[in-house]
Amino acid sequence: MGVRRVTLPTNSLIAFPVASRQWQVRQAAETLSQTHGEAAAVYWKELIRSIADPLIAIGIPDEQVRRQVFEFQDSVQAELQTLVSSASGSN
Repeated sequence: MGVRRVTLPTNSLIAFPVASRQWQVRQAAETLSQTHGEAAAVYWKELIRSIADPLIAIGIPDEQVRRQVFEFQDSVQAELQTLVSSASGSN
């Protein structure tokens, strides 16, 4: 894995751990529930990059960044399951 440099504005605030960002988890799940195929893949890649880059910029080790991304992914999956359950229960 090559070294990637990311610069953040000095007044940036990063919510950590990432999986605790409930607003972002919900938003991602809602978007993914309505987006499919290549558009969903592009959205997901951009979202993950927007999460990982600030962590990298402040010097979080790659392994921790990976862990944060996986925990966020798990949270989004759980929220997607909740959305699907709610939708099938309302029919």
